[in-house]
Amino acid sequence: MKAIMIMFDSLNRNYLSPYGCRWTYTPNFMRLAKKSVTFDTCYAGSLPCMPARRELHTGRYNFLHRSWGPMEPFDDSVPEILRTNGVYTHLISDHQHYWEDGGATYHTRYSSWEITRGQEGDPWKSTPELIRLKNQHEGECEKSDRFNEKQYAQDKVNRQFMKREGQLPQKVTFERGIEFIKRNHSADSWFLQIETFDPHEPFVPLALVMALILSKKPRGWKFFRTVYFLPQVISGIAIASLWSAVYNSEFGLLNGLLRAVGLDHLAKNWLGNPDTALPCVILYGLFYIGYYMVIMMAGITGVDYEYYEAAKIDGANRLQMDLHITIPLIKYSIMTCTTLAAVFSLRTFEQVFQLTNGGPANRTSVVVLYLYN
Repeated sequence: MKAIMIMFDSLNRNYLSPYGCRWTYTPNFMRLAKKSVTFDTCYAGSLPCMPARRELHTGRYNFLHRSWGPMEPFDDSVPEILRTNGVYTHLISDHQHYWEDGGATYHTRYSSWEITRGQEGDPWKSTPELIRLKNQHEGECEKSDRFNEKQYAQDKVNRQFMKREGQLPQKVTFERGIEFIKRNHSADSWFLQIETFDPHEPFVPLALVMALILSKKPRGWKFFRTVYFLPQVISGIAIASLWSAVYNSEFGLLNGLLRAVGLDHLAKNWLGNPDTALPCVILYGLFYIGYYMVIMMAGITGVDYEYYEAAKIDGANRLQMDLHITIPLIKYSIMTCTTLAAVFSLRTFEQVFQLTNGGPANRTSVVVLYLYN
């Protein structure tokens, strides 16, 4: 037996070609899939990091059994079962939670393991500023804002030591995996797990971007603010009917524009195609960014202008001021919008009901639609 398992934390299968996605280009994953076993019926029942890994080790659900925690002494772990039955198991990971309290008994189930340092808030490197910050607030509640501040500060310091691609944790992790394979390819009976904490899919809320742009008050900013917020005061069914007309395969605006510019071959039944139905519904959802944009703009207007004046004197440009002044100071507005977005997403119904009714082949079904049916 020679087996290699590759894990990417938070990589969404809906955006990968091996799982049927046709609107993102992932050629390297396709090359890998041709020589691999693709797990297409495995779903995490417990989140986030360590509860999901307990399921992977034991083959049973962690939720509602308990929350985040280590492997229990009575747990049967697959890597440990392999090890005790003559299969050498090796873990290579940059997932720092494996080696923290609450996760520190997972890696010991393998025959050997390697750690790649520097991800997120991993306490890896230090600077005088970080030492002062941690000494000043050491021992405070882990749920406090000071704890998050230390996490962000640690991540910022770690990234100062990653100036080249070859120094990034994901790159180092895979290089070590390749090294293991080259060194041990002639041996038999081994299992290698290569696990990286990246990509943690980059997510920049469009509402935040629009709020930052309009807060600079460019020409016509009041008009665009009104236009973006307008969908909030219009019936959801009415808007869904409008988008349904846009996507219509016979007389829809989208196909009409494609045919007008000579791209007839791209015209299709957008809501009836399993490959395009979900992206179309997601695109329609972006129509509602105005609500969150207004909340964030309110937060931005409350930021003291003296911060920006001081940053200008120090030579900061507009992007640097947004990243290091505006966004940190409106974090509570962002948290509010994130919470509301999560709640509203669970309540989504009329849009999907009007556009696709969950089809085709249940590709766009949502929780409330399941309950309705």
